[in-house]
Amino acid sequence: MSDTCPGCKKKLSGQTVTALKKNWHPGCFLCGKCAMSLIGKDEFMEQANKPYCKECYHNTFSPKCAKCGEAIKAKCVTAMNKTWHPEHFACAKCTMPIDVDNKFKVAQNKPYHNGCECEVA
Repeated sequence: MSDTCPGCKKKLSGQTVTALKKNWHPGCFLCGKCAMSLIGKDEFMEQANKPYCKECYHNTFSPKCAKCGEAIKAKCVTAMNKTWHPEHFACAKCTMPIDVDNKFKVAQNKPYHNGCECEVA
């Protein structure tokens, strides 16, 4: 490991924190977005060799749901060149979720069940 802190680029001395296969000054192991200390945090994420708190990571790097605009932190549905929370990719007529493994139709840029009892308006 390098003898230079990746946070401040200064020589390491004294107490250090080891994370992301690097040694850091304790005061330098911070979220790359909000600068909150990540020491003692159970979870943090990495992007481009920089640490991020979970909240900042998802708000900055996770895809956004086409319906609600919130970060998609877990399972993601990709359909119609957009990303969705699975529960938000729903038929525009009956509002029931659409399983993307099954066929669906698009009308007026909205998804509809294929063969559903609802009819496209």
